[in-house]
Amino acid sequence: MSRVICQTCFRPQKACICHLVQVVENSASVRIIQHCKEVTQAKGTAKLAELCLSRCEIEVINPETQFWQLATNQVVLFPADNAIDVEKWWQQVQVAERNSPTVDGDKRNKVAVFHEPSIVLLDGTWRQANQLLRACRNLQNVQFIRLCPTIIDEKASNLRDLSSISPASKKNSQVHTTEPATGYARLRKAKRTDSLSTIQAIAACLISSKIDKNAGLELIKIFERFVDFQLRFRPQ
Repeated sequence: MSRVICQTCFRPQKACICHLVQVVENSASVRIIQHCKEVTQAKGTAKLAELCLSRCEIEVINPETQFWQLATNQVVLFPADNAIDVEKWWQQVQVAERNSPTVDGDKRNKVAVFHEPSIVLLDGTWRQANQLLRACRNLQNVQFIRLCPTIIDEKASNLRDLSSISPASKKNSQVHTTEPATGYARLRKAKRTDSLSTIQAIAACLISSKIDKNAGLELIKIFERFVDFQLRFRPQ
């Protein structure tokens, strides 16, 4: 007999995570490029992030047969050599917004010419993340951002699951720290100590901003409940 699948979170009914969903309002939009092999990963957090965040979408890509493209206002969370710290990027966003020219909308209002920030995360293993990058049509124009240890020390020192933040998704985002991850490591083994779940990486990006800090903190609380729920299925 086939298993009953939840049509919202696409997990087996027994492992449905819909009860963990809490609507979190975020200003910066989040786009998750998910490797096709990550879709059925039971310990993945991308779908939970999409269900919780008010501005988040998932795009499933098979890098062997499909391509994807970045919009002009999108940055990619990935530890490339030319990546800048996420906090520095947020500062650039604020400066751009302040200096943005205006155009006449109607006689009563003026509309700012400003592209709202949008963060792209690659959801998959480190190898899959690199495959997804190569499938990006305008890779030459990508601006990369990365997480830095100060995000943990200064912004989330009281959050056990962010005690080792390093960027990007599950195994595809990093920052170099000497401490092992304390949250996601309880669920999913990773070859690198700087691996984070997708929802942790999103939370870290949001926490580092002024406008979305509270949204990031709420995501961490949701993530902690997700970990506790998943551990119930682990054999004693």
